[in-house]
Amino acid sequence: MNHHDLFSRITMILVVLLTFTGCNRSSENEPVTTTTDKGTTTAPSSEQAEKRDRALVRVINAGGKDQRYDVYVGDTRVFTSVDYKSVTPYKEVSGTVRTLKVRPAGQDTVEPLAQNTEMIIDGNYYTAVVMPEKDLKRVRLNVYSDNLVLPPADKTKVRVINASPDVGDVDVYAKGREKALFSGVGFASADGYNEVEPITGTLEVRLKGKKGVVASVPTTHFDAAKLFTVVTAGRLPKLDVITVEDQLAGETVTERHTTGADTASSPARK
Repeated sequence: MNHHDLFSRITMILVVLLTFTGCNRSSENEPVTTTTDKGTTTAPSSEQAEKRDRALVRVINAGGKDQRYDVYVGDTRVFTSVDYKSVTPYKEVSGTVRTLKVRPAGQDTVEPLAQNTEMIIDGNYYTAVVMPEKDLKRVRLNVYSDNLVLPPADKTKVRVINASPDVGDVDVYAKGREKALFSGVGFASADGYNEVEPITGTLEVRLKGKKGVVASVPTTHFDAAKLFTVVTAGRLPKLDVITVEDQLAGETVTERHTTGADTASSPARK
């Protein structure tokens, strides 16, 4: 291989890597505003966080009813007493290879219930989800990269995280549409963001390949040019669904909850 060909290949690889990294970044100058039932907070923009050598992390507690957790980054407690179905604001953490740990709220000397070592990149956003293990006796902590890049103006962008250990794979539908938004989302996995037509109405969670609804969100408004994360939580027959709406440039990130009262009473099983 001559030097020109080698240079061309290296250049192509660098372009691909930069493009991939860019897909994990929000618009660099746009802050992310978070609104929950506890108030409104605004996370710094990707550019601001990167200048301070910081990444941004939030936590969702899908670990179980009546369970509160503290989440540590390294040995520092960053998130305190996170309630079931709660979504914390983003907080800045130093970026590098970091170990996140989960402990029962207020018990800072006990062994962690779960931990996860991740590459945390400065300027990027992450969601850490506490969820039960399949044996239902322990919890796990999964970390997902948040691709906060807005979709086209006529589309909405949605992803699904399946944090329900006893449902197997799930399909997610907008009621009245024949094609699933997501098919076969496995436990603890997260399908990447899909760009879809805006949704107004009921969002349905079904067991893979089945028509029976195991959870629903009856007042869904997935508007154009916004981003949403849908998290299944809890156990059959009364699953919960947590939806998180992300917006940039001073708009809002809204947390919505659906309790078991909104789920089907007789779920279809395989």
